[in-house]
This record gives sequence, structure tokens and C-alpha cells, in this order.
Amino acid sequence: MKSNLHFQSALSFSSDLVQKVNNCIAENQCYLIWFSSARESTQLRVLWLFVSNKTKTAVHFSSAYSKTLYNEYNVLLLLLDEQDLTAHHTYGNTIFKTTLTQDCVIYQKAGHPYPHIVYQPFESFIALYREKQALLTRYCLDFVASKINGSTLAYLKALEYNFEVLELLLLGVKNTKDTFTTRLLILERLIPQMKTLFVKYKNQTYYIIEHLGADDTWIPALQKIQQKLQVIVLDVLAKIDRKTSLITPKTTSKKKNTSSLKYKEKLAPLLETNQIEEIYQFHETLYLKDNKQIRQCYLLVLIKKNKGNKLQQIMEELATKDAEFHFTILLHTRAYIQNNTDLVADFFKAILKSNKRIYSSDYYPQIHWPKDCYLSDQDYPSLWKKSLEKTNKMIQTDLQKPTGALFISTYQLHQCLVSKLQRYIFHHLHYLPQTVHLDTLLQLALYAQNKEAKTLNSLYSQLRPLLFIYTAKKKEEKKYNLVLDPPLVDCLQQFFSTIEVLKT
Repeated sequence: MKSNLHFQSALSFSSDLVQKVNNCIAENQCYLIWFSSARESTQLRVLWLFVSNKTKTAVHFSSAYSKTLYNEYNVLLLLLDEQDLTAHHTYGNTIFKTTLTQDCVIYQKAGHPYPHIVYQPFESFIALYREKQALLTRYCLDFVASKINGSTLAYLKALEYNFEVLELLLLGVKNTKDTFTTRLLILERLIPQMKTLFVKYKNQTYYIIEHLGADDTWIPALQKIQQKLQVIVLDVLAKIDRKTSLITPKTTSKKKNTSSLKYKEKLAPLLETNQIEEIYQFHETLYLKDNKQIRQCYLLVLIKKNKGNKLQQIMEELATKDAEFHFTILLHTRAYIQNNTDLVADFFKAILKSNKRIYSSDYYPQIHWPKDCYLSDQDYPSLWKKSLEKTNKMIQTDLQKPTGALFISTYQLHQCLVSKLQRYIFHHLHYLPQTVHLDTLLQLALYAQNKEAKTLNSLYSQLRPLLFIYTAKKKEEKKYNLVLDPPLVDCLQQFFSTIEVLKT
């Protein structure tokens, strides 16, 4: 039996909480209190109060207070009553072996015995879960096949059923008072694999939840989420079964196939920023330059926040820093790709595959691809179209066979090169790069592997040491700081002609 002094010590981080619990005890509302860290979480803790009447006890713990307790102290407050404990007989009373264990008790009312627990086989509950999950899946498929309005709602209801199962088994009660989003955020803290379900939108919201409509745009994504969630739930159930089984099954230790990150040392400056979520390698080429073999690696790096100057600088330095390994690095946030799926689906769908992922710092969700994505040159964003119009005007006037030397600013030339290369890449790859790094843009243009590639590479190799390196360094200089002789202008004209695509 645990005294008042014991629970006061355990909850000493909040005198207000101690006072509220004391009031419940004084009113003979509280029988037992458990307090411990949540499952697989080092920060989140849970305070369970076994009370005689939830409604009366809830007077002391308003929703606002519970929210403050969660946000400020990482403590989740839950109320249990006799009805809740009785319901757990259906689930085999596993929670008393996994969560509400006697060593987590910080208070027990004098003269009130500890609940008498009879453990039952857990297999029947797992079978029941599988049966109901199969039924819900059929219902959802029937909704979609019949083109009934509300198919998305049916999928959300099926997902909520899985939430209820996890909440009951891990927390003891269903969290029906909170929103779908809040429930998922809490479950993510209990089960890290839950982070792989939904792409986050802004801080604490999810893209699909915020953008669901009456149509079936996101049905394929919801179907994949449902399948993945079922696997997660079954894995949790299997772990609970092993932990609570009267006969401990023999565990066969399998060696994890953990392959070390390729080029880890070379990419160290990028990884040390702690901003990297995942890295995908989507292409690799070998070529000779000055009688040296160079390996060109194409990487998509998903980052946590929009790239700042530091990440951009690191990316540019890594591009050609190593004599034998060169990197073409695309930096994007997961939110950027999700927000622009209509514009980037053709390009990124082929890249964001598990077999191309070479690094991951945590559990992350897959991008939710809409049911249909159609892209044409007409979808080229208006902002870039205006820039392209200025570029075309300059090429058609200033670069037209000058009789003498041509005076131009590096800012003006850099803008033209970036604009035309971006347009070329968008036309052939259906991807509009955000980077203005010339080497990266050139490598992406070569990645398109079109008939112009050989000519393009040859012209770039000529112009890079003569013109492009200096232009990239002085890209902000708007004064006329370049003097181009006719042969160099001719070479530049050929370069622009090679990457010319359909008129906008």
C-alpha cells in the first residue's frame, strides 16, 4: 500500500496537481493511482486515476488543465473506473502486465484491495481484431466501388477503430474526447512507427486531414495508410501477446540487415546539421575528365525545414569538393513535395522508393499521391514564365551576333542561364528545380538523357572555366562587369540554342 506522501513525492513537479489529487482522495473518489513513462517514450508520462465516478472527478481536472499538464509537463492524465477495468477482461487484462503494473502504483486507498486480475489468452482478441478489420476494409472498398459520397469518411472511421484498439491496450481507455489529429499526435509519441502514416502539414496538423474533400482524390493514399496502420497494430498486438503469454515463446534472433550509409564521410557536413530526414540516391554515372574517373551521384535530400543559406552553401560545396565523387543534390522538405504533388509527381514518384533510400534519421511517412496527376508545359508556374520572357528577350536582342565586344552583367547572365536550364529540365523531367546552382542544373539537364546531352555537356565544359564559374561567384553583381568577345558570344548562343524547348 502506498501512502499520500509517496504520490506527493512522485508528483512534486506540480504543486497544483498534488493539490487536485489530494482533493480527490479527501472526497473518497480515488482508489488507485499509477504513474509511469509511456510505452517506448522517454519523455511522455501517464498518470492514471482509478476513481469511483469519472464525472465527479473530472470537476477537478478540466480539459484546459489536462491540456496544460500535457503541454508543460509531458504528462497525460487519464481517468479509469470500474467499467473500464471490467471491459479489459475482454482484452485478456493484458494492460495489467504491460502498463498498469504494481510497481507503477504511487497511491492505494487504505482498505481498498488491488483489483483481482484473471489473465486470459490474448489470441482471441487478435482474431477478433483481424475479423473486424477485414469487415471495415470491405465496407470501405464497397463505398469506393459504388462511388458513394463519404468514402473518405468511411476510411477515417476505419482508421479511428485502429486508434481505439491501440488506446485501449496501451492507455486503458479510448480517447474519444480529442480530435483525430490530436489522437494521432499522442499515438505517435507512444509508437514511433505511427509517424510513417501521415505527412505533417505545418506544425501539428496533417496534410490529408486538412485537405480532404467529398471527391476521391485521396482514396488511394488512405488505402495505403489503412494497410500500413493494420501492420503496425498487428505488430503491437504480437508484442503484447509475447509479453503477456503464460508460456514464453522462444525468440529467434535475426540479424538486422543494416547497411551503412554510402558516402557517409563525404556527406558528413550535411548530416551534422541535424536537419536531414532522409536521403535517396536516384542515379549514378561514371565519366572521364582530365584522364581521371569521376563518379557523379544524384541525391534527393529531404530536410526538416526550408533550406537556409547554410544548407545551400554546404550543398554547393559538396557538389565538386571531392576529386573522385561529385554530387548533384536536390534539397526539399517533405511538405514542399506534398503541397506540390500535381507539379512534381511524375518526377518524385520514381525516386521516393524504399529501395532507393540510403539514409533515414527516424520514422517518416511516404508522400500521399493523389488519384490523378496531369502535367503539361502549360503548368509551368507563372512566376517562372515572367522570368523566362525576360530571358528570351535578352537572348533575342543582346546576344544577336554583336559586331564588337558585348557588355553584360553577371547578374543578367546568371538569371538567363538559370531560367533556361530550369525550363529545359521542367520540359523533359516534369520537375522545376528550386536551386539556382549552375552545376546542379546542368547535371539535371544531362540526367534527362536527351539527344542534346552530348552537345550540351561539351558546350558547358567549354564555357564553365571561361565564363560560368565567374558568373556564379558574381551572380549578384548588376553592373556591366563582363566583356564577351564574338567567339564567346557565339558559343553562348549555341548553348542557349541547345537547351531551347517549346515556346511559352
